[in-house]
Amino acid sequence: MGFRFEIPTDIPEISKLVETAFLDLEISQNNEHRILDALRDANALSLSMIYEENGEILGHVALSPVKISSGDGSCFGLGPIAVKREERHRGIGSALVIRCLEMLRTSNASACFLVGNPDFYSHHGFVADSRYTLPGVPPEFFMVHTFRDDLPAGEVSFHPAFFVE
Repeated sequence: MGFRFEIPTDIPEISKLVETAFLDLEISQNNEHRILDALRDANALSLSMIYEENGEILGHVALSPVKISSGDGSCFGLGPIAVKREERHRGIGSALVIRCLEMLRTSNASACFLVGNPDFYSHHGFVADSRYTLPGVPPEFFMVHTFRDDLPAGEVSFHPAFFVE
């Protein structure tokens, strides 16, 4: 019970969790499970962590490398992140985010970027920062959590897996 890294036998349950978690979100293209599969297939997952209780996966989060046009190489993208629909509002998503940020901080990462709800992610130190852009995404939903003060500005690129249909 608790947090652990993904193992191969978890993949079908994680995929189903991620697919169903996004079904009721208007902003979703309902391809997050395919993004996760494409990241996994490309060996581009820096982290794939679950939260489970009694052998059931209730939450999942992924991290993958991102690039900034200024050349900084130690930045990551958070997502997809999903919590089983009937288990929402228990703090599982927040706990997954906090775990990711702690791991990134201790590994000397420069920053963590994401596209998401500012009302939720601002509680975890994420801010919309005009120094960083992601084409096609409204700036208020593109957020960053920096771990150093001298991170150069630039355009951010997520892995091509994020553009699967």
